[in-house]
Amino acid sequence: MKPNRLAGLLLPLLMTATLHAQELVPGTTYDPSIPTLEQIAGHDFGEEITPPDQVVQYFEALADAAPERTHLFEYARSWEGRPLVLLVIGSPDRIANLDAVREDLARLAYPGGLSDDDFDALLERTPVVTALMHGVHGNEISSSGAAMAEAYHLLAARNDPAVDLILAESLVLIDPVENPDGRARFVFQNLMARDRWPSPYRFAANHDEPWPGGRVNHYLFDLNRDLFVQSQAETRGKVSVFRQYWPHVVVD
Repeated sequence: MKPNRLAGLLLPLLMTATLHAQELVPGTTYDPSIPTLEQIAGHDFGEEITPPDQVVQYFEALADAAPERTHLFEYARSWEGRPLVLLVIGSPDRIANLDAVREDLARLAYPGGLSDDDFDALLERTPVVTALMHGVHGNEISSSGAAMAEAYHLLAARNDPAVDLILAESLVLIDPVENPDGRARFVFQNLMARDRWPSPYRFAANHDEPWPGGRVNHYLFDLNRDLFVQSQAETRGKVSVFRQYWPHVVVD
């Protein structure tokens, strides 16, 4: 992988995404046919802690608005029955031929037996795959907001050369909520403890998360420590995604 090519693809994706939809990248205009979070959930990025069901609802709305550039699928169910979804974003040609792209990615992961010419041809046509995984801890609340902003910008941005490069050279995988049960628990507890007006004091009830908190999943597993054992449905589903797409870069 060429370092300059990879850097050009990653930098726009690692931006801070807590600003309003129309201010994600200064000077960018947005396609009005792609729905904003406010249109779907009633609030903008960073204005509210979006519960997991609304996050999934927003990703469904994005996929419906841009079906030629997206592939949305459920890869697991949490212990409490919540869907874990992943949105694939790419060029229309790659999305239309996603099965062939996945076959190439698997062959690239295990290239034994390929001639030098075949390997070079495979490398040339295979996109960079970046997996952006959000919210492994349900009480780290800005992560899912960042996921929604990333997806919106990649699908709606106009006159942004970085987005054009990303769609031309890569597939982007966005998992917006890795731990929906923990996030739902945090949202519920936070709403119960809120003041009428936001309180800046650390001892305020909404800043004092009760046990077990939102960090862990239903069975109180810290999911970023489960990748080796893979005892939890959320982790097993994530690993199955990685084995389908063999991402070159994973940001968790």
